[in-house]
Amino acid sequence: MKKAKILIAAMFMAATLGLPATAVFAATITLTQADFEAACTTPDVMTAKGIRCDTTDSYYAIKAGDYTLGGNVDIDTYSILLTDDSGNYNINLGGFTLSGAVDNYDDYLIILQNGAKTNTISNGKIINDGDATALGTGGANTTLSDISITSNSNTLYVGAGATDDAGSVILNNVTSTGAVSVGEESTLVINSGSYVGTGYGPAASTDYMTGGNLIINGGTFTADDASAVYANGPGTSGSVIVNGGTFTSAGDTGLEILGAKTVRINGGTFKGARAGLGVTEYNTVILAGGTYTATGSDNMAGAIQMYDVDKAAALLGLLADGYKYQNGSADYFEDAGFGMAYLTQKTDSVVSESTPEEETATDTSDTSSSSTIGTPNSGRATAAGSATASFAASAIATSAILGITYGTKKHLAKARKN
Repeated sequence: MKKAKILIAAMFMAATLGLPATAVFAATITLTQADFEAACTTPDVMTAKGIRCDTTDSYYAIKAGDYTLGGNVDIDTYSILLTDDSGNYNINLGGFTLSGAVDNYDDYLIILQNGAKTNTISNGKIINDGDATALGTGGANTTLSDISITSNSNTLYVGAGATDDAGSVILNNVTSTGAVSVGEESTLVINSGSYVGTGYGPAASTDYMTGGNLIINGGTFTADDASAVYANGPGTSGSVIVNGGTFTSAGDTGLEILGAKTVRINGGTFKGARAGLGVTEYNTVILAGGTYTATGSDNMAGAIQMYDVDKAAALLGLLADGYKYQNGSADYFEDAGFGMAYLTQKTDSVVSESTPEEETATDTSDTSSSSTIGTPNSGRATAAGSATASFAASAIATSAILGITYGTKKHLAKARKN
């Protein structure tokens, strides 16, 4: 009865404003495999369900609105364009799978680019069996919830629209196989979920050329040969903020920051073969929490590594005011002009100075070996350090190559009018 009264009131308001009563509550449209196939029998004509099929350029353009899938849909090598800026897109996958096989690396299975509108995609799976990114958003503000995304390439790219407007995406309980990436002053917020990098790809990254703002509040991030999360923007834009989460790399670092204007880590667990955290010497890197672990056996594998510096004490510059390393033992090496400081403990944490901790002993007996940060080793590498210096330099060079390889595209230029 209460619902009926609300409906009558809404209809009265619509009549008062001169609007058709049917416009008050837009019906959710159910889309099936048959609806997509039927759209292509009359190309370039918008169907009653809001689908237009372009058989020349192989895409489906869909009107803005509320949709749900009525079953699994396979669009083969076609893309879906959600580019109608007359309204929002709210897409409930209905627990089903939307799949395709777009193979061009510079393309997308789904493009969502509808100005500054607010959109949602939820409840189901998106799979691209080709090498294209599964979902690209340009300038749009979108929330993805309770979905699984899989692609042979990146699963998600968040960038600017055709008019350079930055966009934003929020991920809630998303499962991703392939990298999620952000660039072009856009923002990606990850609240929860599971993110897995494949091969030499990270689980999450910022764009190599254009930076991007990455905020991680939680979730698990794992990778094999790459860092679990990798930020390698130009260093003049973009930011990385980590408030929590678990970051694990079997062959590299849990989190690697080679380029970003602002970096702050407030919490999280970071594990990697080389280091839990790897950073370059940026004054904007601020550590106010986190536990860092090196799982590798290399003698320079430490909880945190800091590249391109000239002394172990450089690690102190990463700490936020009022924070310290729980253990704090550090060392430094240099080889062929490349210098790196690293925490010698395999596991260390950044803790508040007000937290009761046993004082770390200061070793001043031999400055050619490991030392606490309070008495940093200002000499050159030990023999063992020099022997493995080339490994670290090679690893950093590899990371730079990965930044180029997994840096994503400038703008979502494929968008067309509906």
